[in-house]
Amino acid sequence: MRRGVRHHLFVLVGLVVLVPLIGFVPTVAVAGVTVLSLVIHAMGGVVHRRNIGAAKNRTLLLIQVAIFASIAVAVVGAVALFFAFGWLAALAVIVLNVGYFAIRPSLPE
Repeated sequence: MRRGVRHHLFVLVGLVVLVPLIGFVPTVAVAGVTVLSLVIHAMGGVVHRRNIGAAKNRTLLLIQVAIFASIAVAVVGAVALFFAFGWLAALAVIVLNVGYFAIRPSLPE
């Protein structure tokens, strides 16, 4: 299996396992928060790849904003899901986000 696919499969398998544990609607909510958080984090990579020479300070700032916004969305989403669906949904968001970045291969320098 390619190294670049494992973290995506981790999230997908985690969501499939969640359906019988917490139900379909909470799983869709967990998927929404997780995907939104990961997409916002990926925006930092897009900014990094589009860097054109002299704007390094601005580029680093935008990458930091994307990372902070991703963490903020995950935390606020976990708190909202805790109040809406209980502790298991909130824990699922945390585990999926942390697991995604723990399994993801490191980027080349």
